[in-house]
Amino acid sequence: MSVLLHACPQLKNLVFQRTRLHLEANKYTLQEGNVRDHISPDAFIGLTTLITLRLDNNYLHSLEILTSHNELTSFLYPLNQTLNTLDLSKNFLHDFKPIQNLSSLKTLGLSYNQIKHLDEFAFKKAQQLKSIDLSFNHIESIHPFTFNGTIVEYLDLSSNLFSSLETTKIIYDQQFKPKNQTISFLDSITSTLITLSLANCTNLLEINWFVFTKLSSLMQLDLSEIPKTDKFWYLQSRYENNSTIIHWDHYLPKLKINFNSIQFNNYDYCLSKSIFQIFNRTRLFIDDNHPCNCFVYMLKQKLDSETYPSCLLNQSTIDQLAQECINMDFTCFSWASSTTQLSSSTSSSSLTSTLTSTTTRITESSSSSTRSSSISSSSTLTSTTTKVTESISSLTTLITTTKILTTLGTRKDDGKWKTILAIMIPLTIIVIILALAGIYIVKRRKNKNSKETIEMDGAFVNIFAKK
Repeated sequence: MSVLLHACPQLKNLVFQRTRLHLEANKYTLQEGNVRDHISPDAFIGLTTLITLRLDNNYLHSLEILTSHNELTSFLYPLNQTLNTLDLSKNFLHDFKPIQNLSSLKTLGLSYNQIKHLDEFAFKKAQQLKSIDLSFNHIESIHPFTFNGTIVEYLDLSSNLFSSLETTKIIYDQQFKPKNQTISFLDSITSTLITLSLANCTNLLEINWFVFTKLSSLMQLDLSEIPKTDKFWYLQSRYENNSTIIHWDHYLPKLKINFNSIQFNNYDYCLSKSIFQIFNRTRLFIDDNHPCNCFVYMLKQKLDSETYPSCLLNQSTIDQLAQECINMDFTCFSWASSTTQLSSSTSSSSLTSTLTSTTTRITESSSSSTRSSSISSSSTLTSTTTKVTESISSLTTLITTTKILTTLGTRKDDGKWKTILAIMIPLTIIVIILALAGIYIVKRRKNKNSKETIEMDGAFVNIFAKK
């Protein structure tokens, strides 16, 4: 379809819908059928005051067309300096390159299209953008610099296919040494973003809450219908100095987080504890039929009063939960401790196994010694082995304690534990080395004593033989 509107230079609002063309400014309706495939590049020439254009619910496959001179052009080019609002939702677009030149654009609707990737220059010159709706597309990847230069306040990425909020790449420092750099596509709008929707992003298997801590203006976060994986409560700082305390601006109005259609259990309270210590001014929204458990009970002060789970309206249920969850914080600590000990048992068990096999070999080699020297050496060996075992135990305990503190997200940590760790680990290793050296010396002495005993026995045999 080709529509020429040169005779309407004062037109301000234009709406294309499936069955009609409606010109709001001069109340003109053109019964012209559907907008299919593309729009003629000269359709809006001369409309210097047009600020709102709605092309939603049509059959557009592209915003560009190839001219007879083999050049790409677009019907949006005449509106680069003036267009303020553009709605292209419910079409068949795979890309939207011409939009990057709309320097006055503030509101963009691109929901229900077929977009798969957001590249680095998606909004290159559209630096006035404040509201972007990209929901219900097929977005698999978002370049870390997609929103660079914009001032986006509202961003809807719900019902898309990307799997992470962050991208990690290898960079080289001044000494040309490779290192990993992690960055998020949200980093460029940390100071402006107010509302973010990630609802129903079923491929979003990892959420690093550190990304959200940088969004200093965030007031609404929608995570409903996201799958609850083992990295749902992931919190990993990107600071090189891990002792840097992660913080969030506590003076803003309460952050509203939507968890609808997600079921949480008791251990979700343990995993989320450090996160909600950071986001301490937060209002949570969960399903009103969510099962009552320690997650709900321990965080009831953060739950929105209008969407309280129905079970919390029953006083007897509340009393029962109070008894069940009275030691929940201690349970969280114990659970974190057992989990950490399990992960660290592999390294400590291998070292203990090596020590045990060494001790066995020494014991076997010393069996030919005299009884008195055997008792003395065995006593020394036992003492030395005990010291090594105690050193390994203290090292394992130290590592375990450190990991527990990290897991629970201690916010008042001032870095002293790292100093202790830096001192204790080398000292413990030195003790282990000295202990092993002691074992080696004991073995040498026992071998020497055994050899001397054999020589003396030989001498006695020779004497008796001569007689």
